Amino acid sequence: MSSFWLFLVAPVAVVGAILFFTVYGEQREVQEAVHQEQQRDRAEFDASFAKAWDGKADPQLEARAQQANEKLAEAEKRKAEAQAAAKAQQDKDLAEFRAALGEAKK
Repeated sequence: MSSFWLFLVAPVAVVGAILFFTVYGEQREVQEAVHQEQQRDRAEFDASFAKAWDGKADPQLEARAQQANEKLAEAEKRKAEAQAAAKAQQDKDLAEFRAALGEAKK
């Protein structure tokens, strides 16, 4: 393999790895938010079902539903922060790329 191909493939591999880890982190936060939403829905269903079945609210199930709502809010906040950080990094990379293209044209 000639050194030309090495200089072509190595940067592409680095860019691919950076993209993978960037997308993986963002997807992990989205998946956690979806999981917390499902947990909240299940906890609220359990609490409302117990209330309908017994005719009275179960404080333990109500507390679990409240806790699930709090965890969901935290997960949504982390998701928004991760998306904002990814967007900021993407904007920074785009600006650097445009600057490099501008210098290359001169």
